[in-house]
Amino acid sequence: MTKIILDASKNCAKAAKEEMKKAEGRVSFTMDLWSDPVLDSYMAIMAHYVIRDNNHQLEYRSDLIVFRYIEGSHMGVNLANHFLIILEEMDLLYKVSRNNFQLLGNIFFFLNPKIGVITMDNASNNNTLMGELESLLESRNILFDRDGNHIRSAYFIIL
Repeated sequence: MTKIILDASKNCAKAAKEEMKKAEGRVSFTMDLWSDPVLDSYMAIMAHYVIRDNNHQLEYRSDLIVFRYIEGSHMGVNLANHFLIILEEMDLLYKVSRNNFQLLGNIFFFLNPKIGVITMDNASNNNTLMGELESLLESRNILFDRDGNHIRSAYFIIL
């Protein structure tokens, strides 16, 4: 059953990657992690974004982009590295824009971060994840704020 779910997730991710190229603004995420009965860890990430349909009307999209086995612990540093890999795989680190430019090497690029907010539960490892993700993205000259880009899910807080 796990293989079927993982394979279906890959197919969803391929389709979503193409759709997200048309995103009008930033792409936001909801993310959760859990362990199965034998303590294998899994990560699921949904992407949320807006595109224009064929009639140029705004259309909200929400797609499963990742459901995968996560090697290693649920420690925030490990999770941040996995999340960054996923952003790279989905081409979500930069969005071409006329509003901002950066010098990369000897070439100017017009770039904006495509990363919106990330909604997660209130686990302390998610605070570490956001801090490490901020550092990783900063090292690539991508603006990201561990607090400003983090939404704590009220559902998990209330429980």
